Amino acid sequence: AQTSTALNAFESELGAQPPLGFYDPLGLLDGVDQARFDRLRYVELKHGRISQLAFLGQIVTRAGIHLPGRIDSAGDTFDSIPNGFAALSAMPVEGIYQIVGFIGFMEFYVMKDLTGEGEFAGDFRNGAIDFGWDSFDEETKLSKRAIELNNGRAAMMGNLGLMVHEQHVEIKHGRISQLAFLGQVVTRAGIHLPGSINYAGDSFDSFPNGVAALIGPDSIPTAGLVQLVAFIGLLEIGFMKDVPGTGNEFVGDFRNGYIDFGWDDFDEETKLQKRAIELNNGRAAMMGILGLMVHEEIVPLGYDPDLPIIGHLV
Repeated sequence: AQTSTALNAFESELGAQPPLGFYDPLGLLDGVDQARFDRLRYVELKHGRISQLAFLGQIVTRAGIHLPGRIDSAGDTFDSIPNGFAALSAMPVEGIYQIVGFIGFMEFYVMKDLTGEGEFAGDFRNGAIDFGWDSFDEETKLSKRAIELNNGRAAMMGNLGLMVHEQHVEIKHGRISQLAFLGQVVTRAGIHLPGSINYAGDSFDSFPNGVAALIGPDSIPTAGLVQLVAFIGLLEIGFMKDVPGTGNEFVGDFRNGYIDFGWDDFDEETKLQKRAIELNNGRAAMMGILGLMVHEEIVPLGYDPDLPIIGHLV
């Protein structure tokens, strides 16, 4: 939870505006000084600027507009590279190196306050670029900075939405969210695995539900988190992917010739219907999980993670 110190110190900063006002649900600003706040604002601005360029790039390339000519000496053209995430796997390695090199050059020699003349965090004019900034009054400057900040926030969300919209990612996130939501329902109903979770003898039912199980004074041991990450990595690398040549029919089909559950017995109409049901259930679960996470944060003072869900809704 955010502290009154953080609220009083930063509630008047640029970006703390209606309808949310000062919004720091994760408490990142608890007990920090102005220098730390400026660093976080600097990172937010930079990510927002990158996201605005990325979102514009998505719009342009998906509209069929590409650079002319070839992207490599083999004769591959720019418009032969797919859009979105697929571009990274289709692009020649040399192209990736060039992108990383260009980003590094911009990071070290351009996108930073080199002269010390910056008026605020993220001011990278360095005495060379102005665009009439010095002719604006203070109110106009604040307005333009707020517009940039909000456009960057919107672009970050927009890029995230585009990433999720690519079916492979959307289906996988939906499946994970369905399992997560089911886990929330089961554990909040008081159903836990029997036995101990570690050598110290802590039982599974001694840990809180929801986000509090991962973050907080009563969260699961670090060794438990390592096991979770390792298990997810094993599934991701070894199982939850499309192995070429195994007969998978669509994006997100990870049967890989082993698991069927009678799928091949269904007609095409039934297959489409079942895929649509899974997709919609996944979307609902993603919203449901997000709602549960937000609900943990907005319940005023004294949130008790051991209360069942309905206990927080009344």
